[in-house]
Amino acid sequence: MRHDRGLNKPAIAARRTDQGGGHAFVASIPDEPVVEQRLLPRLGIGPGWAIYVGPVQQNRAHRHHLVQIAWSPIAAFELVAGPYRRRAAGHVVDAGAPHCLQSTEAVRLLFLDPAMPIAMHWRSISRGNACEISISMVQELEARLHQWDFASAGEPQDGPSQGLRELALMDWLKVELDQPLRALDAAQIVGLSEGRFLHWFKQKYGLPFRAYVRWLRLQEALRRLAGGSNLTQAAHAAGFSDSAHLSRTFATSFGIAPRGLHNVEITLSQSGGPRLDGIPGT
Repeated sequence: MRHDRGLNKPAIAARRTDQGGGHAFVASIPDEPVVEQRLLPRLGIGPGWAIYVGPVQQNRAHRHHLVQIAWSPIAAFELVAGPYRRRAAGHVVDAGAPHCLQSTEAVRLLFLDPAMPIAMHWRSISRGNACEISISMVQELEARLHQWDFASAGEPQDGPSQGLRELALMDWLKVELDQPLRALDAAQIVGLSEGRFLHWFKQKYGLPFRAYVRWLRLQEALRRLAGGSNLTQAAHAAGFSDSAHLSRTFATSFGIAPRGLHNVEITLSQSGGPRLDGIPGT
């Protein structure tokens, strides 16, 4: 079995939807074939997490650096990860584990940065590879799905409180995102030493500074692609060195290439991530 990157391909749709508030949009990247689908695939992405809902086409095993929770509310599907081969309604795959899933129905893929506190439990039950999750977990994940993303994801209700220090830092990040960003410079913005800043930032935002910046860059690249920019333009605007750098980062994060996001409805969020506490078995 070959372990290749970038082989998850979200199914492609050809219609556009509009949601209020200016937070949701449809990514349309030219020069790729468009396959009609009955439902528009959706992607919600925030700092440290992402949720994809839609069909998935996989040809070979791949790996990425995020924890992946995959489930379907209507049909069991097969997931293969090394010696793990199981047909079930839900699976969790640890960060870095080569895997491949096969499903004839739309699935839900929840990606979590392994540095996030909410990812720790899921990593522990996956035991470094993959495992099946219970029907009760699948039912609870599905029930919570509509609370997490899409319609309300643009609201920062789940994010950290924004004092003057935090607002100054976020404003600086937005302005300087297309440039190299050093922790030392960020620390000066908030009046802390670099060491104290890194500790404060991880406690405040649930992610290391470098990982948080990577998520911001991915969001900005998606925003630019949805606005009509090509890969090179989107990469430079988001602070990637070139389109290859953007594609590599996207593939190592989600197991897909950004060119696979044709007419996918995308919601960008500043939320602190899905609430996973209290799910049976967690």
